[in-house]
Amino acid sequence: MHVFDLFTAFILSSGINAEYGPPNTTCSWLVTSPNNARIDITFLFFDLEYHDQCRWDSLTIYDGTRENTPQLKKMCGRHEHPVRYSSSGPSMLLKFASDKVLSKRGFHAAIDFIQDDGSHCGGQYYTDRHSREIHWKKRGINNCMWQIEAEADRYILLNFVIFRMSDSRGRDTDSCSLDETLEVYATATSRLLDRFCYKKAPRKLYHAYHSAITIVGRGLLRSSSMDVLILHSSTSQYVRFSQT
Repeated sequence: MHVFDLFTAFILSSGINAEYGPPNTTCSWLVTSPNNARIDITFLFFDLEYHDQCRWDSLTIYDGTRENTPQLKKMCGRHEHPVRYSSSGPSMLLKFASDKVLSKRGFHAAIDFIQDDGSHCGGQYYTDRHSREIHWKKRGINNCMWQIEAEADRYILLNFVIFRMSDSRGRDTDSCSLDETLEVYATATSRLLDRFCYKKAPRKLYHAYHSAITIVGRGLLRSSSMDVLILHSSTSQYVRFSQT
């Protein structure tokens, strides 16, 4: 059994560029999150032998550490688009089984650790070329922190699909208030890269030029409203965008 209890990870079956094997294979992955965070697993690619009841080759996802915990999903066949499943607690068990007849290309899954306890939210993500989302819709007083990491030789890209923030105080100022803002930091140095608010919205496509960043959302005023939807991914290209 493979055990994951790290920052965040990818799970890659044998195959992808060829058929998985050998026949009659059984593999298990136990994922446990830090700080009792919830686990999200996103299948970026999935191609197993199909059966209408998944009796041949399959991947079973359990909401806990053992096979007697509730089953989230039993998967087989081919999925054309990414699919996501979430645990109710800090553990998730995956069990893969194949028969001896036909093999396909396997699967590629990303694991994220998500924290949301009402007043604090956020998560830890490992990102690659496949876009995945972060959605922050402020409820009352809300502080959030998301840590995003890519491979060391890649740079993180943020696509701001939605960025809506209101100024609850009606202030006439060109600067961002520290209690109603979204900030981007370089994780390694804690250096502030950018600060966004109702007065300063980000570019739709934001290149962080770092392989590890931390995003901090501050919503300390109960009357303010914030709705932010970000798609994160990574690229090997170091491209400078014009400042507009």
